[in-house]
Amino acid sequence: METYTEKAIKAIATGNDPAEQAALEAVIAEAVKKAVKETRRQDQQQALHNTALLMENYRALKGYEGRAVDSADAARLKGAEIQGEAWLRSIRKNKARTAVMLAHLDAALDELEKETRQKGRAYMFDAYRLRYMEGLTAEEVAEKLNTGKNSPARWCKQLNERLAVLLFGVDGLRRW
Repeated sequence: METYTEKAIKAIATGNDPAEQAALEAVIAEAVKKAVKETRRQDQQQALHNTALLMENYRALKGYEGRAVDSADAARLKGAEIQGEAWLRSIRKNKARTAVMLAHLDAALDELEKETRQKGRAYMFDAYRLRYMEGLTAEEVAEKLNTGKNSPARWCKQLNERLAVLLFGVDGLRRW
């Protein structure tokens, strides 16, 4: 099966002399390599961004299931008029997706905690838990753990990088 690169080379290079064809092939191959590398970098950046976003909103997401008004009776109790089921179905769908993602996230966090404790770095996960799960600021974490002011932020960044892999697989890898 012919690759897109090979198809592009044939389409562009038809009728050119061999030297021009070789030059075009080299340019196209280099462009494809750069595009693949950039796509991988963007995927990894997106995974890190999504991981940080999940953790910044961890506590709010944990409470979503209990706060979501996904039945007509519950909506009426809150004083809302119910015109149809479309909105309620949407809320139920979001509630289910949130529950699945939180289950996945909690399993990854359990693995992350186990890994850090096995490596003798329990303090890093303690800082992470205080920062994201208990909602303390980095400064409050530093004070509570009696450490330098930048250490908790650095530890959280390192653990977010590892958590990205646990959550998103190969897209979470920093160097791939």
